[in-house]
Amino acid sequence: MLPSKLTIYEGAGSSIREVKGFEQEDSNLCQDQWSPFTSMHSVRLASWFIEGKVPKLRINKFFWNGLGDPSLAGYSSMHTLEYHLRALDPHSVYLQWYEEQVDDGKRTLRFFYRIVLDCIRYLLDQIAY
Repeated sequence: MLPSKLTIYEGAGSSIREVKGFEQEDSNLCQDQWSPFTSMHSVRLASWFIEGKVPKLRINKFFWNGLGDPSLAGYSSMHTLEYHLRALDPHSVYLQWYEEQVDDGKRTLRFFYRIVLDCIRYLLDQIAY
């Protein structure tokens, strides 16, 4: 059964703040669909490295040994690949993991956490939200 009285919340659904850079990001995407990568090949190779959990040193060796053509990939090391990945999501700095330890007298336990306010900032800066 639905409530008989409708409650109106002033300001519900309105923007909390202006999203900066949306127009520029949208324009860049329309001009170059593969940006910040150079081509579909570049994106597929990066995806293959990431999904395969290829270690950084192995990615570097891939290029050092001449197995990949840097002119096709648009990057020649893990360092330059990470630069492209950071460009995809400039707000990812808010999603860093931190590591701490707690000692209960019997054992030391390691745990990981994120700063909640940074996660909220990340969500509020997303164009989709």
